[in-house]
Amino acid sequence: MRFAVLAAAAVGAKSLYDKYWPRVTSLRAPAKEFAAHTSVIVEDTAERTQDAVREAAGAASDAASEMGRAAGDAKDEAARRLSGTDGPARH
Repeated sequence: MRFAVLAAAAVGAKSLYDKYWPRVTSLRAPAKEFAAHTSVIVEDTAERTQDAVREAAGAASDAASEMGRAAGDAKDEAARRLSGTDGPARH
């Protein structure tokens, strides 16, 4: 009885293999193409993101430098006004 069940299972597995294996092989090529195409898109996106991050970091650094210069100018202007002179403040 066990042998008959095993034999029936083997026949069923073989018929499923024969039925679906051609479909599996025909889908492998599109899956590989999709993976390759997706890989290129991901690499391109990562590269663009890195460029954008570098650009944003540069802009932030420039803005911070400009803010530092503006703060220094404001400090000098305030010191000059407080001392009542029109020239550069003496420290």
